[in-house]
Amino acid sequence: MWFITTDLDHCVAHGGLGGLGHMFYLYVTSYIIALIFDIEHVYFPFRTQGTSKHKTEISSETLNWESLLNFKNNEKHISELIQTTRCYLPFKKQFGTFELKELEEFFSKHDRNEDIVFLVGNSNRIYLGDFYTWCTNEYVDKNLYNQLIKLLRSNCVYKANPAPGSIVVHIRRGDVLSARESLEYFRSTLEKILPKMKIGLIPKITILSLGKRTEMDEIKNYFSDFNNIEYKLNSNTLGSFKLMMDAEILIGGKSSFPKVAGLYSDNIKYVLPFPSTKGKEIPGDQRQWKIC
Repeated sequence: MWFITTDLDHCVAHGGLGGLGHMFYLYVTSYIIALIFDIEHVYFPFRTQGTSKHKTEISSETLNWESLLNFKNNEKHISELIQTTRCYLPFKKQFGTFELKELEEFFSKHDRNEDIVFLVGNSNRIYLGDFYTWCTNEYVDKNLYNQLIKLLRSNCVYKANPAPGSIVVHIRRGDVLSARESLEYFRSTLEKILPKMKIGLIPKITILSLGKRTEMDEIKNYFSDFNNIEYKLNSNTLGSFKLMMDAEILIGGKSSFPKVAGLYSDNIKYVLPFPSTKGKEIPGDQRQWKIC
């Protein structure tokens, strides 16, 4: 029998882990492969923080994410397969992405009757945008993308409940003093959205960000002329994630964090485009995001 998971310890040892968005993509990669090739997914302990080149820390924050996203729901633990043959998928360059054809060729060389645990390492991944494209072009079963979203949402113990009139803006750390373009984007998006809100509904704006005090003061000064606005700066990331899930309108920057939150909700989403997507529809995991 075949099993698969992402070896997050290997990813830490070869480049470390970033924030939740970075790690989420690594973890979901093995879910995507499991769906495409009909392989049983097994649970590898979640990671959100690397303490050294060859060691990871299971922090209290990590355990909170574990409890929320609940990846281990109804899965075997990797430790239960300690005697099973392990086989890493071919290592691409660090942070490299898999192509469908190379995955098909790799698995074609292995016997389905053998017991094997396949492992994704080296921070290699499949972006949800690529997976969505494979599904829409019917290179794989077109229903698999929706199956993945359904799986993620059914595992998550917190269910999105968008509040009418709530607008949540996530400003990525580092996109304040160093990237005024980003702040201008958030302002212009709000200015376009607010006049279109339902008559009689008083919008409530919440701004989320992390950074130095000078950067957070810059945010407050920049948006000081907006009414009914609340700032949650340098606050708990788990709470911020739930706020983004519960927003009627979510506005995100060049960050995977709000995009991950968006996967767990059917709210309205806007995104600050990367240069390659400016003026175009963006695919996959961002397909519900409007470019403004």
